[in-house]
Amino acid sequence: MLAGNITAVSGVWPVSNDVNPTSGGAALIAGQCVNPVHFPNWDTLVMSHSNYSFFHSAAWAKVLEDTYGYVPVYLTAEGIGAGSSLLPLMEVNSWLTGCRGMALPFTDDCGPLYADAASAQRMVQCSLELGKSRGWKSIEFRGGKELFSEAPASLSFYGHSLNLDKDEDRLFGRLEASVRRAIRKAEKSGVTVMVSRELDAMKIFYSLQCKTRRKHGLPPQPFSFF
Repeated sequence: MLAGNITAVSGVWPVSNDVNPTSGGAALIAGQCVNPVHFPNWDTLVMSHSNYSFFHSAAWAKVLEDTYGYVPVYLTAEGIGAGSSLLPLMEVNSWLTGCRGMALPFTDDCGPLYADAASAQRMVQCSLELGKSRGWKSIEFRGGKELFSEAPASLSFYGHSLNLDKDEDRLFGRLEASVRRAIRKAEKSGVTVMVSRELDAMKIFYSLQCKTRRKHGLPPQPFSFF
């Protein structure tokens, strides 16, 4: 019987490398496959990395697992010294595209979080071994391109980050003129912003979401996604 935090997959087991020739000491780099939804302190491990995002969290893994039935097969590796490396990965089984690994579905960017290059490469190798054992047709990584220098990207996108350290007036002043006009028009029209967890509010939001997705020719996510 497997513990609750371990995903039942074949072909991936904890392994240790030999002595690290560069450091002269033992470099224990163990690869392990886990389900972050049940893994103790997963989010604590995630937040120990400066480049983490919400998409690395256990909550996001639970959304994808509960809504679409994807199987979380996240990989961890203990690096040299302190720190753990983490690779979010889901098994997606579709009648249309077959069985494959993806990091992660419905996610803009979710690269590996790693303490050192050696443990990161070990996680990548473990993901390939896992894919072979599970019969995956492919593995898609959305981030971490520095680990795949010999593999050309199948698709490329621009990433954007917004520094919110400035005060509100300065941020507003840096917006394009058309955006500032739209905001002022909304304020004059009495548009208000409300944060709510009520079911009725969620239904209103979902109705608008469906209209927007259809306008762009995209199928809406199921209501359970939200």
